[in-house]
Amino acid sequence: MNTIRNIDDLIKAKGYKDVDELKKNLGELDYPVTMAYTEKSLRLQTDADRVPFTKHLPFPFTEDDYEDRLSELMCVTDYALHEGYDYTHSYLFKDLALKYAEKHGIYEYNVNKNYMEYWSLYEEGFYFFRVNLNTEGRLLVCHLEWHKEDEIPIPAFLMDEVTKATKYNYFCG
Repeated sequence: MNTIRNIDDLIKAKGYKDVDELKKNLGELDYPVTMAYTEKSLRLQTDADRVPFTKHLPFPFTEDDYEDRLSELMCVTDYALHEGYDYTHSYLFKDLALKYAEKHGIYEYNVNKNYMEYWSLYEEGFYFFRVNLNTEGRLLVCHLEWHKEDEIPIPAFLMDEVTKATKYNYFCG
């Protein structure tokens, strides 16, 4: 069992001449896989027919770890495509969103494909965040300035219709 410490070790272990040949091989799998890498990790992703699944392998890892991640990508993609993407997508990503929300103290959010989206109120105003549930990478999408003392009305979509209070997360996320 070889230990893979970088992309060159992976190319050598799998018997390819260069990274392009490795990428070509991944693209010819049952469900094409794209690959990206840094000096710290390898990312494998499939996007066959709207199924955005990703596996990360931080260096170092073993050849078995690599084969396991590829197998997992093929299996979950196959299941999603044949058993119904919408059901799999809904179940898988809602579960991942709930785990992320519990970990970060987020109460109200939406799941949109493989993204969790939420608004959070801080002293400087409202912030809209999008979290990629495959990687848990968070992106600030927009910021609406709002200060209570300025008597600026809260945007209607951020208010509860019954209580007229802000309905989104306070200082969290």
